[in-house]
Amino acid sequence: MTMCVPCSFDNRWLHLIALDEEGQMAHRYTGNLTWEAMNSASEAALQRELAA
Repeated sequence: MTMCVPCSFDNRWLHLIALDEEGQMAHRYTGNLTWEAMNSASEAALQRELAA
């Protein structure tokens, strides 16, 4: 079985986060070549998802 690295992010097996200049989470890769801006609500949702 071969591993597709982009597939790992698209299927949410791995999470890809872009940091801003201050080291804070700025954007999250949501799959299919799209990114979402991070705010306190999306950061809290990410924390809940990772805890599950």
